[in-house]
Amino acid sequence: MMLSKQTYTYKTVQGCEIQADVYRMPDDVIRPVILWLHGGALIFGDRNTLSPEQLERYVKAGYTILPPR
Repeated sequence: MMLSKQTYTYKTVQGCEIQADVYRMPDDVIRPVILWLHGGALIFGDRNTLSPEQLERYVKAGYTILPPR
């Protein structure tokens, strides 16, 4: 499956860039978004806790996935 990943800085706080990765099909179609929020209070877990199989399933179903860093 072809998958596009782009990283965007959506906020900068005291020089620290807050970023999000956007996974989607490599086209210009407007799609619904799943905002993937991980738990862990910034101590445990990160944007990579979304398994590749799960990510692929959501994108194949027509969603854009946005797991913030």
